[in-house]
Amino acid sequence: ITSNDGIVDYVFGEASVQNTNTPTSVSFTVMLSSDVTNSNVSIPLDIELDLSVVPVASAGADQEVMSGDDVTLDGSGTSDAGDIVSYTWTQVSGALVTLSDATASNPSFTAPTLEIGDDDEVLEFSLVVSDAEGNHSLADNVVITVKAPTYLQTAQEIGEAIANFQYGRANQALSNQASLMNRFNREGEGYLSVDITGTVGVVAFRSGHKRPVWLELTSSRSETDGQAQITGFLSAGVDKKINDNLLVGLMLQADHSGTSSSTESITGTGYFVGPYFVAKHPEHELFIEGRVLYGQTFNDYDPVGGESDKFITERLLATLKVQGSIEAGAGLTWSPYLSGGYTSDKKLEHTNFEGLVSPEQSISIARASFGLDFRKEIERVDSTLAFTGGISGSYNKTEGTGYAKDVVPAFEGASARINLGVENTTSNGQTINIGIDYDGLGKDNYSAMGVTFGYAYNF
Repeated sequence: ITSNDGIVDYVFGEASVQNTNTPTSVSFTVMLSSDVTNSNVSIPLDIELDLSVVPVASAGADQEVMSGDDVTLDGSGTSDAGDIVSYTWTQVSGALVTLSDATASNPSFTAPTLEIGDDDEVLEFSLVVSDAEGNHSLADNVVITVKAPTYLQTAQEIGEAIANFQYGRANQALSNQASLMNRFNREGEGYLSVDITGTVGVVAFRSGHKRPVWLELTSSRSETDGQAQITGFLSAGVDKKINDNLLVGLMLQADHSGTSSSTESITGTGYFVGPYFVAKHPEHELFIEGRVLYGQTFNDYDPVGGESDKFITERLLATLKVQGSIEAGAGLTWSPYLSGGYTSDKKLEHTNFEGLVSPEQSISIARASFGLDFRKEIERVDSTLAFTGGISGSYNKTEGTGYAKDVVPAFEGASARINLGVENTTSNGQTINIGIDYDGLGKDNYSAMGVTFGYAYNF
């Protein structure tokens, strides 16, 4: 039998029909031969086939997955004029896996576990479906390629990635310490505030000065060379006024920080604990505050294509700040300040999942800052309008040991910052503010500019 339009193939007495899923007219030519008369006769034959009743199986697109991944096969693209009543999945080749349900449309399995350096594993599956009329589809195959892990980092690469994380978290810790002077000069007020800029978001809540226990929550987002690091701080303290000019207390601070890149993600949770004090000059609006805190952090280093490692750091933080307030008249107040801070973070030696030893390393940041802020208030009938601004300068000196000694953060060195803003406070204690600031004056490799929108409620 010879098909004139390529729809039917004749093989050893059986005809197999290609599934076109549409009614199809097939033309045949039957050749009869006679050995007696040595002649041939051709008889044309037309047959109408309705192939639309045959279901068409779809095993989905080929996939590439990682070693140990959860994989789902996709037979949802199967089509039929009626209803599909059964799915039959069969593994054709590759390392044997167990399907969650070989009769489901979308069964799943766990990819084989491969080691670094292993060849990729290729798995092939076949899907056959049938409908309510008992029609069976032809088999459709799908190929799943399981990729071996490619993670391979040196101890130096691991150490430098962790050092960047240590520097970022330590810098944020120095920049987001709770103001202790508020325990003196807020006259018993508590507050809730929200401030948002292009790169930093801060949410703060604080109880009033007249209560011996206070709480402050701050979250901060910083970005360096396109890599973001987010840290949240929860600070709590209890204090006692020794006299009208001296207050002492004990504070506890918990923080959680996280960052990620194309090669790894690092997260850490830690604490600080230690004493603090606030003193006031008996005759002038001059304050001094200080704290000394010790703590630890517990961290996860999660490389892409590898397994998570844990490491611990020990840390120290100390700050000292002096600030004055000068009333210039007509609602204008000048506030000069001078501050210094120091923090260190030492990572203890740890061994990663490959047995590679990541040695001890430490970082430290010393910072000196000075500035002059101003505030000009204009009283209105039901609110107070204030113009604010200031200029400040700081110097950051960083040092590292081990692999951290080769990492120099972007905020290293001297820089200056300028800011301007306006705020409006209503009689019921609500404040809305907008401001603009530029940081990085005097630095070639670091700058930041942002617009701040804020809301605060004093209670």
